[in-house]
Amino acid sequence: MEYGHREQLWLFAGLSLFFGVLMRVVPKIDPRKSSYLRFQSYYDTFGILLLTFLLLMMGAVLLETFFPRTLSMGHFTCALLGILFMGIGNLMPKLKNNFFMGIKNPWTLSNEDVWNRTHRLGGILMFFAGVFILCASFWMEEKSLFVFLITTLILGTGIPTCMSYIWYRQISKPKS
Repeated sequence: MEYGHREQLWLFAGLSLFFGVLMRVVPKIDPRKSSYLRFQSYYDTFGILLLTFLLLMMGAVLLETFFPRTLSMGHFTCALLGILFMGIGNLMPKLKNNFFMGIKNPWTLSNEDVWNRTHRLGGILMFFAGVFILCASFWMEEKSLFVFLITTLILGTGIPTCMSYIWYRQISKPKS
């Protein structure tokens, strides 16, 4: 089974460089750049998580390129994504209001309490989504695993997004 041309490895390798540069540029251009000072260590941890994920994926792609059928890319990728989502879940409650990281919608961006509640819930759901995806990567077949991954992510991000709207409406509802 062929996944793509070997020349595409350069594109994949370029993603690491792109995200590395992006992680340094974004805090400087974000309108809420001062909030990064309140969660800088968590922002840096996210950058390390993301770049480690990309490095491990690049290693797996190179391994499969030079030694085909050494590992199951679908299972390996889902296991890594599970670990990445667990890490993101741990970081989400610590994020402060910004335009780059987190669940950004009009309700979370306009109210600090809604932001905090949404990211607390999102962090819990993202962490457990990662746990479920990691566990499933060991026993599900690849086609089912992909559907499970997408469904878990939709729930893990959709529930906090819906709840942020409900919490915003509760806060902004005029007292009668």
